[in-house]
Amino acid sequence: MSTAIGFREGSPEVEDPYVVDAPYDDSASQSSYTTTNSRSSSGSAYSNSSATTDNEVYQNLRLELDVAQENLAELHQKFEDLERTSSYTKGQLENELDLLRTQMERAKDKLAAAERLEARVKELEAQLAELRASTAAGAKQASRATELAASMAATSAKMEKLEAAKAEAEAKVAQVKAAQEAAEARAKSLEAAHAKASAKVAGLEAAAAAASTQHSARVTVLESANTALEARMAELAASKAASDARAEAAEAARRESEASMEELKTAVADAKAKSRELGSATAMEAERASRLRQLETAHAASLAKMKEMETAKAEVEAKAKTLEAAKAEAETARSQAEAKIAELAASTAAAASQHSTQVKKLKAAQAESAARVKATEAARAEAEWKVKTVEQALARDELTISKLGVAKAAAETKVKSLEQTLASEEATISKLEAAKAASESKVKSLEHVLAKDEAMILKLQAARSVSESKVKILEQTLVNDEAMISKLEAAKAASESKVKSLEHVLAKDEAMILKLQAARSVSESKVKILEQTLADEKATISKLEAAKAASESKVKIQEDSPVRAVPPTSNGEVARASSESKGQEAEASQVEAERRIRELEASVSISAAHVSRLKMLETAVDDLAETAAKLNVQDANIPLSDDKAVRTADQIAFMHQLQNSLTVQINGQRKKVEELSEEVARLKKSLAAAEAEKAEAVRMRAAVDTDVHRRAAATEKTGLLNGQEKKERRTRCPVCAVM
Repeated sequence: MSTAIGFREGSPEVEDPYVVDAPYDDSASQSSYTTTNSRSSSGSAYSNSSATTDNEVYQNLRLELDVAQENLAELHQKFEDLERTSSYTKGQLENELDLLRTQMERAKDKLAAAERLEARVKELEAQLAELRASTAAGAKQASRATELAASMAATSAKMEKLEAAKAEAEAKVAQVKAAQEAAEARAKSLEAAHAKASAKVAGLEAAAAAASTQHSARVTVLESANTALEARMAELAASKAASDARAEAAEAARRESEASMEELKTAVADAKAKSRELGSATAMEAERASRLRQLETAHAASLAKMKEMETAKAEVEAKAKTLEAAKAEAETARSQAEAKIAELAASTAAAASQHSTQVKKLKAAQAESAARVKATEAARAEAEWKVKTVEQALARDELTISKLGVAKAAAETKVKSLEQTLASEEATISKLEAAKAASESKVKSLEHVLAKDEAMILKLQAARSVSESKVKILEQTLVNDEAMISKLEAAKAASESKVKSLEHVLAKDEAMILKLQAARSVSESKVKILEQTLADEKATISKLEAAKAASESKVKIQEDSPVRAVPPTSNGEVARASSESKGQEAEASQVEAERRIRELEASVSISAAHVSRLKMLETAVDDLAETAAKLNVQDANIPLSDDKAVRTADQIAFMHQLQNSLTVQINGQRKKVEELSEEVARLKKSLAAAEAEKAEAVRMRAAVDTDVHRRAAATEKTGLLNGQEKKERRTRCPVCAVM
C-alpha cells in the first residue's frame, strides 16, 4: 500500500468519484483510517471487531481504487506525452526527409555537372585527336618535340604528383570504405535494435493478452467475491436473527430475574422480620445483610447485563444496516473497478498500437537510410570511375593536364561533397540512433508502465487476499464471539443456578442455625435441669449422710442399750426410694444429654457437610474465575470494544464478589462449626462431670444400702424384730419398754 501511495505522489490532479475532505497522502489516509476505526469502535461485543474489520477492508479497497484511478490517470497522461513526443519525432523525421530530398536534389545537380564535365572531357579528347592529327600531318611540330619532351618531363612530374594525389584519393577512398563499413555496422546494429524492438512489441502484445486474461480472471474472482459477500450477508442476517432470538431470551431471562428478585425481596423482608425476632443473632443478621447486598448487587449487575444485551441488539441492527450500505458501496466500487480495468485494457491496447506504428515508422526510416547509403556508395563508385577516366585522359595528353587538374579539383570537391553527404548520412544515422534510443526509452517506459500495471494487479490481488483473510478473521471472530456469548450465557446460567443453590443452602443453613439455636436453648435448659438434679442429688446425699450418721448413732445407742430398735422402714427406705428416683431421673437426664450430644454431633456433621459443599462451591467459583481468566487470556489477541471489556470486567468482578461471599460464608460456617464443636466439648465435659457425680451418687447409694443391710442384719441378729427386745425391756426396764 505504501508503494502504491508513493507511486501516486507527484501525479497530476484527477477527478475523483469519491468526495473526500483531504488528499489521499499517507497522513490523510491514516487519519481517515483512524477516524473510521475510532468511529466504528463503539460497537457491541458481538459486532465490534467484525464492523471494524469490514470498515478497514472497505477503506483499504477504497484507497486502492483511488490509487488505481490516479495511476490510470497518470498512464493516460504519459500516453498523451508519448503521443506528443511521437508527433514531435514524426515532425523531426519529416524535416529530415525534406533535408534528405534536398540533398538528393543537390546530388542530382552534382551528377548533372559531372555529366557536363564528361561532355567537356569528350570535347577535349576530340580536340586532342585533332591536335594529334595536326601534329602527324604537319612537320611544323617537330620543333615542338623538344618542348613536348620538356612538357612530357613536366607532365611526368605532374603525373607523379597526380599519382601522389591518387594515393591520397585512394586513402580517402579507404576512409570512405571504412566509413561505409561503419555505416553497415550501424545498419546491422539498427537491424538488431529493430529485432529487439519487434521482440519487445511481441512481448508487449503477449503482456496485453496476459493482462486481458488476468482481467477476465479478475472479473470472475470479483464475481465469486460478490457471491461470497452475498453469502456473508445472508449469514449476517441469520446471525442477526439469532441475536434477536438471544435478545428475546435475554429479555425473558431479565423478566424471570426480576420475578426472582421480587421473590428474593420478599424473602429478604421475611428474613429481616426473623432477624428482628432473633435479637441474639446479630452476626447472622450482618452476614445475611451482606448477602442481601451482594444479591442486590448481582441483581443490579444482571439488570445492567440485560441493558447491555438490549444495547448489543440495537448495535447488531445498526451493524446490519451498515453492512447493507457497505455491500451497496462495495457493488458500486466493484462496477467502478471493472470500468477502470476496461479503460486500462483499452489504454494498453492503444499504447501497443501506437508503439507498433512507431516501430513501422522506424522500419521505414531505416529502409530509407539504407537506400541513401546505397545511393552514396553508387555515387562514390561512379566518382572513382570518373576519377580513373580523368586520370587516363590526363595520361594520354599533356594538353589535358590543366583540365585534369580542374577535374581533380572537381573530383576533390565531389569527394568533399561525398564526405559531406557521408557526414549528413552519419548525422542521419545518429538521428536514427537517437530516434532508436528514444523508441527504446519509450519501450522501456511502456515496459515500466506495464510493470507498474502488473505491480498494481499484484497489489490488487494481494489486497483481495488480505480482504479474504480479513473476512475469514471476521468469520472466526464471529464464531469466537458466538462461542464466548454461549460460554458467558452458560456461565451466567451456572452462576444463577449456583446463586440459587447458595440461597437454598443459605436458607437451609438459617433453618439449621435456628434448629441448632433451639437445640442449644433446650440443651441449656436440660443442663440446668441436670444441674438442678445434681444439686438435688447432692442435697439427698447430704441428707442420706445425715441419716447415715443418725442411723449410726442410733445403732451405737441400740448396741449400747438393749432397747428395741424401730424397724428401718421409715427414714432409710424413704431415703433409699428418693435416691433411687433421683438416680432414675439422673439416668434419664444422662440419656437425654447423650441424645442431645448425638444431635449436636449430627448437626456438626451436617455443618461439616455444608462446609464441604461450600468448599465445593468455592472450588467451582474458582474454576469459573480461572475459566473467565483463560477466556480473557484467549481473547487478548482479539480486538475487543470498550463495552465488551467493561462487561467482561463486570463478569469477572461479579465472580470475584461471589467467590468472596462464598469465602465469607465458609468462614462463618467454620466459626459456627467451631462454636458447635466447643459447645459439644463443653457438654461432653459437663456430661462426664455428671456421670462422675452419678457414679459417686451410685457409690454412695450402694454404701448406704450396704450400711442399711448391715444394720438390718445386725438388728436381725439382735432379735429385736422377733419381739425379743420387748421381752428384754420388760424384764429389764419397764420405763424403756413404755418408751
